[in-house]
Amino acid sequence: MHAKVKPQSNLHIYGVASCQGAQDRRCDITPDLLKGTNLAQKLANQGVTAQWQHIFRMENPSDRGELVKLFTTLSSAIDESVSQNTRFAVVGGDHSSAIGTWSGAAKALKNNGDLGLLWVDAHMDAHTPQSSPTGALHGMPVACLLGHATAELKDIGFSGAKIKPENLCLVGVRSYEAPELKLLTDLGVKIYYMEDIRRNGIENVMRSATDYVRKNTKAFGLSIDMDAFDPVDAPGVGTPAQNGLLASEFLPVCKELAENSDFIGAEVVEFNPYRDRNHKTELLIKELITALFH
Repeated sequence: MHAKVKPQSNLHIYGVASCQGAQDRRCDITPDLLKGTNLAQKLANQGVTAQWQHIFRMENPSDRGELVKLFTTLSSAIDESVSQNTRFAVVGGDHSSAIGTWSGAAKALKNNGDLGLLWVDAHMDAHTPQSSPTGALHGMPVACLLGHATAELKDIGFSGAKIKPENLCLVGVRSYEAPELKLLTDLGVKIYYMEDIRRNGIENVMRSATDYVRKNTKAFGLSIDMDAFDPVDAPGVGTPAQNGLLASEFLPVCKELAENSDFIGAEVVEFNPYRDRNHKTELLIKELITALFH
């Protein structure tokens, strides 16, 4: 049975200074921006030794092969952190970085069990190259991690799918296209829409979702797209969607989530500083990370 224990006191922080998977490519400065703030010190004040390990960049942003190389390098870094039993935080960049993050986590766990994943997002991110209306890679990472992508992307870390459909749960969904819904429905992926959250409350939904992804897995992680939050709380995103999660309700859930012994790490992505207002989104990201690794 899974247990709640004192959280680990060490944290590896990685930045992904790339927004090539998105249409609005102005989120690549986020890791440098956050590293220049007092994020590590805030964590230190909570007894967490947080170290910025590396900020990954592309030498030639126009080269798609460079993006695959970046994801592969990120995957190796996460694999190493998880193998060292050290929790990690990845700061994006756009959500396509999840391909590297969770490929690495799955590889580290591969010989001992499966990876569970909570995907908190306004969107399903489950397009394939054939179904995507824009070709933007940040709309495809869920499909990719489930094994529905080009070989160069789905085989990062190791060949094939990184997450089984029954070990994945989407939370906060309210904007998607028919092909995405069909793929996830056909695979049997668990989805909590905003209607479910308004009906049952985010605390109950997140507890159910967490229990779900932990049930048959060795460890689990959390992927947060900042557009999961209502634009009132997080205006600085590339693809805002109205009627989202409220920060005041979600932050306490993060603190509870972090107490699980099998929680290995999280990523926070899609923050666009150029669209932020009064640093609201920036401050929320820091609150999320400090809550998750308190």
